[in-house]
Amino acid sequence: MRGTSLRTSLVARIAGIGAVLAVCLALAACGSSSSSSSGSGTASTGGTTAGGGKAGTDKQVELAYFLPIANSFMAPATRGVQDAARDLNAKVTVYNADFDPSKQFNQMQDALSSGKKWGAWLVSPVDGATVAPGVQQATQQGIPVTCLISTCGPNGVAIQPQSGEKSFIGPNANLLGTKLGELAVDACRGRSPCNVFLLTIDPKFSVDRAMSESMRRVIAAHTEIKLESSTKGGAVDPEVARTTTQDYLQGHPNVDVVVSTADQMTRGIELAARDAGRAGQIKIISLGASRQGVEAVAAGRWYADVVRVPYNEGYKAAELAIRAARGEQVPPSVTTDQLTRVQVLTRANASRFRGQWDA
Repeated sequence: MRGTSLRTSLVARIAGIGAVLAVCLALAACGSSSSSSSGSGTASTGGTTAGGGKAGTDKQVELAYFLPIANSFMAPATRGVQDAARDLNAKVTVYNADFDPSKQFNQMQDALSSGKKWGAWLVSPVDGATVAPGVQQATQQGIPVTCLISTCGPNGVAIQPQSGEKSFIGPNANLLGTKLGELAVDACRGRSPCNVFLLTIDPKFSVDRAMSESMRRVIAAHTEIKLESSTKGGAVDPEVARTTTQDYLQGHPNVDVVVSTADQMTRGIELAARDAGRAGQIKIISLGASRQGVEAVAAGRWYADVVRVPYNEGYKAAELAIRAARGEQVPPSVTTDQLTRVQVLTRANASRFRGQWDA
């Protein structure tokens, strides 16, 4: 089945990175695909292993971790996975797909035919629809599967299992959109009309569509707010976002608020506002809570930033995968908002928050 061709045009989800939203957060350099060994708690790349764990009565769990890409958003998630493996006595083998959905599916086939007795799989998909058959094959062979950051199935916003997996750990796109909408309403307070521009990663992505629709539902009750969104998207790229925002501001110079669904793009939006002579005049709202985002909010350059915690997400996902391998009952979903006490960063609280990733 390794030769099976399962190509798809949808190769990003967000984080968030990311979401992208989930994995489409932060398109950074990939890691090596060669095999080697490393100590527990050390980030690994495609096909490499990291083992260890505290001595205990539980037998060590063999955990296959299917990583979409080794980038700046996924790096802390992978550290979380490795730390959970160390704490809970598991050995992790990491498969890096280099953001190629077909490669990720083929890696699943390799894992199934490797002869290893897997205790559990942890899958962070490049594309949920592509990995779904591999997830189903694993569960049919008695391997419990946990999905991380992006969903394992054709529905990119469903937080409940779709393909036989035990659990999903990651963002709730509808809730994120609601939070962005509420922040836009707050930023518009005292302005009538208030012109809001929304820049998503790609308006065709199901996660971006869900966030946009949720945001619009919140804003619909406020007739003074006029919301427009880009048909192009910012592609998780500061320069693309900068150009797209520049083009929009040239035709719409009275924009009051700009909302972005990824901190990387927000960096470009900030530059576009400066280029237009509107620095400090346009309120900027973002999603990600990267270290750069935290600093920008604390300094007052960005109005707010909705929190993502990739390390916490990776640790919780590995914990649930290991527990499932030992026959324990695990929840069908744990969303990002359940893994952090702080949901939204503002100037009032940003200086006390520690970002977990770099945009």
